[in-house]
Amino acid sequence: MRLALTGPDGDGGSLGEGLRALGVETLALPLLVEEPAAGGEALGGALRAKRAAADCVAFASPRAVDAFLRLAGPPGPAKACCIAVGPETARRAREAGFEVLAEGEGPGAAGLLAALDALPVGRGLPGSRILLPGSDRARPDLAEGLRARGAAVETVPIYSVRPVADPAAARGRLGAEALDGAVLASPSAAEVLAAAGAPGPLPPLFAIGPTTAASMRRLGLPVAGTAAAATAEGLLLAVKERTMNPSGTAPFPLSRPRRLRRDPALRAMVRETRLDPGCLVAPVFVVPGEGVREPVESMPGVERVSVDEAAKDAAALRALGVPAVILFGIPAAKDPQGSGAWDPEGPVCRAVRVLKAADPALQVWADVCLCEYTSHGHCGVLDGRGAVRNDETLPLLSRAAVACARAGADAVCPSDMMDGRVGAIRAALDHAGLQDTLLVSYAVKYASAFYGPFRDAAGSAPQSGDRKGYQMDPGNAREALREAALDEAEGADVILVKPALAYLDVIHRVRAATNLPVAAYNVSGEYAMVKAAAARGWIDGDRAVMETLLSIRRAGADLVVTYHAAEAARLLQ
Repeated sequence: MRLALTGPDGDGGSLGEGLRALGVETLALPLLVEEPAAGGEALGGALRAKRAAADCVAFASPRAVDAFLRLAGPPGPAKACCIAVGPETARRAREAGFEVLAEGEGPGAAGLLAALDALPVGRGLPGSRILLPGSDRARPDLAEGLRARGAAVETVPIYSVRPVADPAAARGRLGAEALDGAVLASPSAAEVLAAAGAPGPLPPLFAIGPTTAASMRRLGLPVAGTAAAATAEGLLLAVKERTMNPSGTAPFPLSRPRRLRRDPALRAMVRETRLDPGCLVAPVFVVPGEGVREPVESMPGVERVSVDEAAKDAAALRALGVPAVILFGIPAAKDPQGSGAWDPEGPVCRAVRVLKAADPALQVWADVCLCEYTSHGHCGVLDGRGAVRNDETLPLLSRAAVACARAGADAVCPSDMMDGRVGAIRAALDHAGLQDTLLVSYAVKYASAFYGPFRDAAGSAPQSGDRKGYQMDPGNAREALREAALDEAEGADVILVKPALAYLDVIHRVRAATNLPVAAYNVSGEYAMVKAAAARGWIDGDRAVMETLLSIRRAGADLVVTYHAAEAARLLQ
């Protein structure tokens, strides 16, 4: 196979090296020439000063890295940091001694900006000073995207790209050589080729990425294929697909994903995301009394149960392979402080003792919040204006957590969203000699419309106002990373996101930002919607349950708290 490379570096740089390593013969037919920017040593000195003042350097191409090094020199003993458009640029920057903080999956600004959006808390862009050296013909996408995310960006042209002296002659050579194709690696190369306007045939033209392909089509140049990845391997695959279908009427399916879908056994073998009962946690609503089973009208199939009935339900769940339950208590009486939350004879503490005695291997988690226990329905104590008092609530939450842990709970799960409650509870548990009790933090809990049926079940709706002053605003995703990082620093063992379905993107971001296990709560409203639609025959309920849980797992959740636990476990048998 013989391909022409049209970039300003005669041998095609890393792309040419990669193609030749794969056995491709390359021919240098540049359409562009690269010229250093004016200024010489003075520009180099200015670049070194700008690099020292900036928080980060942004590179849009390997060529930009090389030009920067020629002018400003290597980063020095202390590694300089950078962000890079595409893996090839990132590789070249690392070879030069830069620490790469973020890189896009492919060419173009969009991939890098997406990678930056997924950075953990503390490494975001607002207020950052970014130096963006590059070509005098650079597209504005990257600079504009960085500024839109709050960065102060200084663009500095460090080299220029110009058409070759005789573009028509270069185009003529492309038509005269015996080639399997020619590679256009930038919109600039496409512009030169289109402007040359020389008559005669051209070899098949291949674009290194979608941005170049779009420019080619806009200029009227035929696109024989587009590299799915800006690498030698990605380009070679595009060329091979064209070679197997010379007419170009439709891409020949060199890769046939359907081959892996042909029967159930094969689909199961290659399934990327798997669901099993072992990752499920079943919520249980516990009430005083004995032999009590009270259906929750807004949650078909869910009941409020007494401790003895909860033990039966837990045994049935264990038989299905579900390893854990999370307990919510509905006390006989409520008061402004929610003192039932730490009552050792309250429903939750009693249930913990009974369930652990019956099955020590069962994982018993205890929700820790005051809303089910307070007469006003809020998650903390109130001041005279009806606002929740954060710091005064922390000792009460700690007291409740210690009571549940002393009863034998494997994990305590604060869901109140008070600032600092994870640190306070962790300290209280450690002080009580309960260092081994897990702390599963509802770190990311939104003020959501999907909690309505739960509040029916637990009798926890606020008597006045709402919880928007302490639960998260649904429009915020970066704040979720901040909340998760704070709780991790305070001693959380598991980070939980709630709700799940409307916040799959948040689950994905939190998963990328922490190494702790991530749980997600498939909440009551999400459950009720599936049940209501299935009851009316609008959807296949069983399939909807499995897709729902798979989507949560696929987003990144290691564990799923769900009212579907028992039915999902049966479907998985």
